[in-house]
Amino acid sequence: MCIIRLEDIMKRHQHYPDAGTALYAEIVSNLQDEQIIIDSENVRGIPTLMLNTSIGRLIDEFGYSRIKGKICFKHMGKTDAETLRKYISHYISKTV
Repeated sequence: MCIIRLEDIMKRHQHYPDAGTALYAEIVSNLQDEQIIIDSENVRGIPTLMLNTSIGRLIDEFGYSRIKGKICFKHMGKTDAETLRKYISHYISKTV
């Protein structure tokens, strides 16, 4: 199991696309782990610009079925969870 602290990534990378790219790299380097937990404690809002270069890119390169169930989010507020769910749903509907 791998835990990625989203707050740390966002502090190191002020531009959302760069933070997304860093998150993507962390996830890819840990894909062999059984589960990857993205801890979003102290993070308010995950911008689409960040999701495009992380979750969207993962779906493009590895397919939704490979990452589904492998990556989970911890300490995510209800609004952010709904935003993420809608983003993924919309993203995978575009790629089908």
